[in-house]
Amino acid sequence: MPPKFFDFRDIKWPGTWLIENELPTAVPQIPYNRTLFVQQFTDEPPSDVEFVDDCQTVQDVFDKFKPGKVVEMTDEEGVGEEQELQFNSLMDFGRDGIIKQSELLTRISSKMELYQSFMEKLTDEQLSMLLADPEEKQAYIDVLKSLIEELEAADPESAEG
Repeated sequence: MPPKFFDFRDIKWPGTWLIENELPTAVPQIPYNRTLFVQQFTDEPPSDVEFVDDCQTVQDVFDKFKPGKVVEMTDEEGVGEEQELQFNSLMDFGRDGIIKQSELLTRISSKMELYQSFMEKLTDEQLSMLLADPEEKQAYIDVLKSLIEELEAADPESAEG
């Protein structure tokens, strides 16, 4: 085994920084002497195998093949809805990329974030102490009810009856 040469980049000294050009890209460019096999991400039936030599980067592959998929999503009430997802970059395959393309998933995601923040507030120590005292708990419930009534009065369409 050849000896390892000393590399100054392995040392984390105070006051040092990485130069952006030294950082590797998330997906390296395809070397010119390699072949890239791409899997089908479309609803169209596969065509005969074709040799494509004009795609030099990952973005070229996306631009040429324009991958997309029609998926059926079901909301909380069980109502199914078909949506077409388009993949224009590798980011579109991730959670945020898919959520951004779907109105239904955006609504569900915002509800989840709201519920999570509400759960964090419910586990708050101050709130736990407040809810331990029955009088303060009732006063807190009354304040919440008045806030709900105020919100419903401001937007009567959203009021559930």
